[in-house]
Amino acid sequence: MKKTYLLITIGLLIVSCEKSQEEILTDYSNIMTLKVENDNAYADNFDKIKLVAEFPENFNTEDDGKVDFYIYKDTEEHLTEPIRLVQENGVLKKICDVYVKHNKNESLNIKAVIKIGGIETSKTTTIVFKKAFFDNLNIFSSALTVNSNSFSTIQLTSELTRDNGIVTLNSLAETEVKDNLGNTIGIFTNYKNKTDATGKIINNFTLGNNNYSGILYAITSSINEQGTIKKDTITLYAN
Repeated sequence: MKKTYLLITIGLLIVSCEKSQEEILTDYSNIMTLKVENDNAYADNFDKIKLVAEFPENFNTEDDGKVDFYIYKDTEEHLTEPIRLVQENGVLKKICDVYVKHNKNESLNIKAVIKIGGIETSKTTTIVFKKAFFDNLNIFSSALTVNSNSFSTIQLTSELTRDNGIVTLNSLAETEVKDNLGNTIGIFTNYKNKTDATGKIINNFTLGNNNYSGILYAITSSINEQGTIKKDTITLYAN
């Protein structure tokens, strides 16, 4: 009989603990709100979207006084900030905020997590970064002369820049080389037309077995935010 009482007591304790956890989750599931400010910012690794976790003034049951933010990019980014008391328009409240920047025009999933009594409760949202176009477009060459009838190469670098930040990763720009009659000439040994994380595109160019001698024009072109094709040209010489 004593064993039976003991089992019943243990069972009641387990149920009591389970109810306690459920009550915590129920009581605090709506204690946190998650807001987004400056959504649809430029994906230029400069503009930032602000995430704000907000709580009532009297909220003080969070285990360690902080919020863990998880930003799901190519790899998960984890940011942790403390909860602090502020006054807005005469109203006291507790908030925790972080800023997120990105270099791809895409949406990201966000999760804000707090712990109460060792139990996690969270809020989720989505933020969006829009394409950051270039303000300036330039082409550079590693040399101003190209050897005719040779497979030696020079580097042609297209660079898309912004007044603030960098252009969105994988922005498009086309590169071509023309002779003095406007005919396309030469060979790109590794042709690329998408920017890297620094806003550059590097192509290797050669005339190959072409024996052309004279002026060459290396041209880069891309479409700006207004939908207009912009170009930059550098003059080279084949000999």
